[in-house]
Amino acid sequence: MSMQATIYNTDMVPLSDYYDIDTDTDFDAVEQQAEELAASGTNCCIRWARASDGQVAYWGPRGATLEPYWYS
Repeated sequence: MSMQATIYNTDMVPLSDYYDIDTDTDFDAVEQQAEELAASGTNCCIRWARASDGQVAYWGPRGATLEPYWYS
């Protein structure tokens, strides 16, 4: 399940470089950075994309979601 994840602000401007994701546990580092940004006052979400089929979605505490989960 190779994909890339990036952290975005509320204007959908990237706040991070992309992370290569191969398993759900690979999101841990991305979530940690999103939580750190939120703790410093920046609302953000994690958006991922899979090049193999063009699927794009968001990531939150319960896994993949179609709507952004805002870390705040």
